[in-house]
Amino acid sequence: MKKNLILIAFIFVTINTQAQHYFNISLLGGIPQASFADNTDDFHLGLGLDLMFKVNPDFPLYLGIGYNYNLMGTKNQIIENDLQVMAGTTVISSIPVKLGVETTNNLSNWIFKTRFVFPTEYVKPFVQISGGLNYLSTRTTITDETEKRFFTSDQDDNIINTAKAIDDLTYAYGGGAGLLIEVGKGCIELGVDYTWGGRAIYFNKEQIKEWTVNWAGTGTFDPNNPDNVDLSNDSGTPYNSYTDIIYPHIGYTFKFAEPKKKKTIKKP
Repeated sequence: MKKNLILIAFIFVTINTQAQHYFNISLLGGIPQASFADNTDDFHLGLGLDLMFKVNPDFPLYLGIGYNYNLMGTKNQIIENDLQVMAGTTVISSIPVKLGVETTNNLSNWIFKTRFVFPTEYVKPFVQISGGLNYLSTRTTITDETEKRFFTSDQDDNIINTAKAIDDLTYAYGGGAGLLIEVGKGCIELGVDYTWGGRAIYFNKEQIKEWTVNWAGTGTFDPNNPDNVDLSNDSGTPYNSYTDIIYPHIGYTFKFAEPKKKKTIKKP
């Protein structure tokens, strides 16, 4: 344990604040592979962020952390019904209520990266290795869409309740390559990574398309108990497999803490 702490301390000490570092934001795709593709064979879109620190100003090795988010499927439903004001068995009035229901499948990961950038001019190839965690989840959110907002306030963002149907955390590791193309004060980044993911349980896009949320409480949503968002159909059995995936991406890399060029002093 002490050796690991010493190594981490050494790495951060050797990161020179005067060296050039990178911050990248990318549009990324997700292409499931192997057994993951057998269960969820579709293209996922998402967003990627990377923060890379150059270890030594004289050597093009970078250490950093990345975050990826992919949307693996979504379903939206509108529920319209009336709340009845009763006096015994007599209906005095009714209030129209409109609810929005959104179910999403999500895949996100935190990845530590080590990248080597070839010190060429204008177009810089790079290779990298990575390791971290995959997080898969399916979440249902119920929102108040009525004009007068009977159940929520603006501070609640109109959310009545949100609940996870399932979530799982597993390991992830991989490698990749790409290009940094000098443009302006930064770079266009093109790359692709292959990530081997551990076993996880998850739902796919086709399953959540069949889910419904019922107003009366006889199905999967009880308005008197909004914490209770349960599955109650044949599409409620999750898959279980490894979560290998290919991430192609395109984005822009910002440079910061770039050392200033030394001015040449002309001799008189």
